Order: sequence, then C-alpha cells, then structure tokens
Amino acid sequence: MLCKLNSTSFEPAVDQSFITWGKHRAINDFQDYPNAIAAGTLFKPDSVYEATLRIGQNYPPESGMVSGRELNEFKLGKYADDLLQGLGRVRIRKIDDYDHSACPPVQGFSHSLG
Repeated sequence: MLCKLNSTSFEPAVDQSFITWGKHRAINDFQDYPNAIAAGTLFKPDSVYEATLRIGQNYPPESGMVSGRELNEFKLGKYADDLLQGLGRVRIRKIDDYDHSACPPVQGFSHSLG
C-alpha cells in the first residue's frame, strides 16, 4: 500500500493507493507519496529462488548442489531488492531542487507474513 498518512495519526488521508506485490517495479505513479507500506509480501518457493540464482550466476545443475547458506543469502538479497524497489516508487526518488544533494524524507513500513 502506498499512502499519505496524517501526521498525527495512522488514519489514511484522502490520497492513498494500493498496488499488488510484483507490480511495483518501473512505475512513477506514486512519486509524490511520502510513505510506502509493504504488507503480506510475496515469498516464492525455494525452487524458484534456486533457479534464479543458477541462471544469474551461470551455475548449471551439473555443477552440484546449491548450499542452504547460498540459497538463504540469495533469498534475503532478493527480498531486500524487492523492498528497495517498492520504496523507490515513492518520493525517495526525487532529488531536492535546491542543492541536488538529498531526497525528501520517506517512511517505509514492512509487515511480512512469510
């Protein structure tokens, strides 16, 4: 959920939007929103993460097993990338017009059920 929250409470202001997980990449529709909330994030089966790791690292099955540690590190990195992409949809992507050295403040909230 991407929303503008009232500064004194967590009641949503009029301007709020919802987008499903996975459809949050490469869009600018929410660039003026100060907050991003990731709720109920998507976790894929381990086989999907392993296949993605193997493709990305040119690690064919005949090269051996992917260790549990390698898989967990990859999953954590993928999850962090997805969250960062979600945060990147809100106003964090804007540079201050005055000195071009900082972006406006943004709040990110994540609640995972996985």
